Amino acid sequence: METVIRIGTHDGVFHADDVFAVAALQRVFVNTIIVRSRNPEVLEKCGILVDVGGVYDADVNKFDHHQKGRAGERPNGVLYSSFGLVWAKYGEHICGSKEVADVVDRRLVQHVDAIDNGQQLFEGPPRFHGCAQFNVSTFISLMNPRYDEGSDYESGFYASLTLADHILDRLIESIRGEIAAREQVRQACLAAGNSEVVVFHRFLPWQTSVLDFASPNAKYVVFPSEAGTWMVQTIPIAPGSFTPRAPLPEAWGGLRDKEFRETTGLSGAVFCHPGRFIMGASDLPTALQLAAMASM
Repeated sequence: METVIRIGTHDGVFHADDVFAVAALQRVFVNTIIVRSRNPEVLEKCGILVDVGGVYDADVNKFDHHQKGRAGERPNGVLYSSFGLVWAKYGEHICGSKEVADVVDRRLVQHVDAIDNGQQLFEGPPRFHGCAQFNVSTFISLMNPRYDEGSDYESGFYASLTLADHILDRLIESIRGEIAAREQVRQACLAAGNSEVVVFHRFLPWQTSVLDFASPNAKYVVFPSEAGTWMVQTIPIAPGSFTPRAPLPEAWGGLRDKEFRETTGLSGAVFCHPGRFIMGASDLPTALQLAAMASM
């Protein structure tokens, strides 16, 4: 029989750090029982402690960060929460790759850790007045019962645990896909040379790697969509930026179908997004023509 691992964490209000920490541990240990308690006598019977107990000692699977002196920080200054401590020990095992685990840490774990430790992730007021941030930590907090809904924290915790597991699964698979696609992106950029257009003959997750390989002259990427059309999308000035190297023509923004065809003179022109960062065509030759016209 497989050994049953008892994962202890605190009861009551839960947050993204303890939920994701438990979700990560369940990817390491197949046969687990989750014990939610603050009773020391109950917790000492657990093989793993998360976000409770006042001790960080990865060698004996104790992952708390509330004690005096906390539990350390990353080189960039982001403090560790229970999720980050678990990920530091088991992330590579979960992902099967240190490269993937490091990207998960940057994209998800550090955000959860910083918020749980009260660290401000982004400086300055929101760009748009009245607009507030909403993230995975906010969402999981909402899974706790409202002040007038009673005290059923258990159902919300386990619902959040299912969600966290799904997020981890999809994020890991997405990053694996990006890494696997890097060579194809590189080859397409080499084929484009100094051209202003990089063509992918199948859809690839190109956004995270195209700037590593594309010529400084490259303005647009062309690729097929799942709907059968061909897309022309602007290359951003930096990863994650919405600012393009070269926006699509102002006169095209928001046009579609007949109006777009008449304006461009191309029967295969389908639409141009009002944000002028992407447009569509019915076929590859038309997409290439639209890209050439846009770069003029």
